[in-house]
Amino acid sequence: MDRNDEYSDIQVIEEFIEDEEDDSYGTDDDAENVSVNDGTITAAEECETFLSPGGTKYWVPNASENVKLAVGDTFGSIEEANTAYRRYADELGFDFDYDTMGNGYGKKKGRNSSYKRTGCKACIKIRFRKEDRQHVVYKFEERHNHSLYNNLEKWFSRGRRQLKYTDFKNIYNATGASIGGSKAHNIQAALKGGVENVGATVVDYKNASRGELQAIFWADKISRMNYKEFGDSISFDATYRTNTHAYNFVPFIAVDNHKRSVVVGSALISNEDAENYTWVLQAFLKAHEKQPRFVITHQCLGTKAAIPLVFTESTHRFCAWHIMDKMPGKVTISKDDNVAFKKRINRLVWSTHIGPDEFESEWESILNDFGLEGHEWLNEIYSIRESWISAYYRDDPMSGLMRTTSRSESSHAYFRLFASFKNDLVRFLRAYDSSLEKQRNKHACLEFATRNTFPRRFSPLGIERHASKVYTRVVFFDIQKEIRKAIFFCGLDFMSQDGDLKTYNVAHKKKNLVTKVSYEVIHNVGTTMLTCQCNMFVRTGLPCRHILKVLMNDGVDKIPEGFISRRWTSALIPVQLQAARARYGEIDVEKETLINGMYADIDLIVSSVRNDRKTLREASDSVTELRVKYGACVFSNNPAKDRAEALKDCYGDAPEDPEVMPAAGIRIKGCGRGKRLIGKLEKAVEKNKRAKRLCRVCGEHAHHDSHNCPSRTS
Repeated sequence: MDRNDEYSDIQVIEEFIEDEEDDSYGTDDDAENVSVNDGTITAAEECETFLSPGGTKYWVPNASENVKLAVGDTFGSIEEANTAYRRYADELGFDFDYDTMGNGYGKKKGRNSSYKRTGCKACIKIRFRKEDRQHVVYKFEERHNHSLYNNLEKWFSRGRRQLKYTDFKNIYNATGASIGGSKAHNIQAALKGGVENVGATVVDYKNASRGELQAIFWADKISRMNYKEFGDSISFDATYRTNTHAYNFVPFIAVDNHKRSVVVGSALISNEDAENYTWVLQAFLKAHEKQPRFVITHQCLGTKAAIPLVFTESTHRFCAWHIMDKMPGKVTISKDDNVAFKKRINRLVWSTHIGPDEFESEWESILNDFGLEGHEWLNEIYSIRESWISAYYRDDPMSGLMRTTSRSESSHAYFRLFASFKNDLVRFLRAYDSSLEKQRNKHACLEFATRNTFPRRFSPLGIERHASKVYTRVVFFDIQKEIRKAIFFCGLDFMSQDGDLKTYNVAHKKKNLVTKVSYEVIHNVGTTMLTCQCNMFVRTGLPCRHILKVLMNDGVDKIPEGFISRRWTSALIPVQLQAARARYGEIDVEKETLINGMYADIDLIVSSVRNDRKTLREASDSVTELRVKYGACVFSNNPAKDRAEALKDCYGDAPEDPEVMPAAGIRIKGCGRGKRLIGKLEKAVEKNKRAKRLCRVCGEHAHHDSHNCPSRTS
């Protein structure tokens, strides 16, 4: 029988190989049942062949006494039974699947395989005997419905193709030398005298060498504290400029209490697909334990799929700037109407004072006025208007913190000052730590300025004085502007009073000092709470000029506690933590502190005595005495040992069996020389911006000349 033939009469074999016992045997609650079933078609070997009356063949292997098994055999553990049957299968030439029955085991996911299943009933079944705590063979079927491996073919079996430690070590070493799985297998075949002596196949080597880093996410203690306080809205975007391994760097950015960008986590991904982004977002959620209210990204397919899957409670918004930036290349307007169209569309898109109804009405009006009713791209972005237009978020808390990914892109530029795309991962992380340290040091400086300086006030109002004590300096200056506008540009009309509720109409002049906009403000005198139609406090967490006008009119000299958002106050992140250098892994804090203190003391000594030759000589002699006392030498007695210890102190212990292999150096957008790849559409847009010139060949004004004219024949 040919080994590749399909068995059309597999069902007939059941006449000779029947399940004589039901699998639901036994009454002991703690019984453990295990079955090992043969399941693959193999090659012929010495064995007894039988033919059933229905014409179906089956094979009974001739086992030697030292491996033969029988009903009633006992084993001390499941592992011993598995080893015995594995030895039996290896000698006789077949592969098998190990399965546990009952107790919820054996429910493993199926996977694609090149092995053809025949429904073979050959098996060994074992159960746990409670009396002597032994595992007993209660069923042993040795008949197969397929041929078996011969001695020359056994090295193809799955049992002999398992990778051993030496195989993994060889693959790992080869990967470090930029040698792929195929070449590594060829080298081992040459060293061991043939492919059959390697054991594993080329495919096995290739699969084992695919363990390189796909994605990594990290967030230290300070990043987690920043997210806890400022994680209302975050944005993230992958950089175009990457390291030497061609990974995309993805910093997660929030806005801190000084209105500066702050990193709340970072990631490296090998590809901007949904799978990598899903894993990174799951790691983000595991680190921070809560979801953000808003997530702002580009219109990336990977993030579109991953964010709703992981951040189920968050609102995903697209970067409005990037959508609007595409408009000149998508929408063609006559020169006479271009300025008017841009002015109206920008005023509509970026307005924070209109609702959905006003937006939709004005959008339709713009399309009608400029003859764009059936424009495909405009209809497309209108269909997703709830994902990027501010009018649909005006009632959502802290929706005004970020509307674009500009902070993420600014962070990219900031990190590029300290990192080069030629860096490997270790150098990249060191450069990342340095840039993050500078960012946090700036935050510490702002915290110090807030706590130890007093901003200048322009009025004696109690509200302004109170705001200077409550908010950070940057936020206070914003409140101060609102107070100034409330005094000089806002008018107040009392409308009505119903119990403790006072209703006011507050009008303020716009930039042209002619147009006035009015908003209704309701002041609950009993609870000191206020609501304003402009909804600025809901969007940003800061009181608007209209509310401040009403508070000043009612003689209130302090901002009510309900209008003081914690995220804009000072001292949320300890300054001493902000100044600490980010480190990963185990570190001896006391040792590092002493070493850094010694460096600082030596610098101070040199700075103090540098101009006095006598004092400088005394200091030098003292340092020499210390060097002699502690046996410090300009050379090393054991360079290798010193180097190993230095690397350990700097980078930590290297794992003996690394779980992540070195990166393979994949090609993605933006890799190469550190410049991002420009698409055809962007090239066409840039080309159309250039002035046309007269071609002497075709006589037309175009973007080509006589040298590269398409009409040129020679």
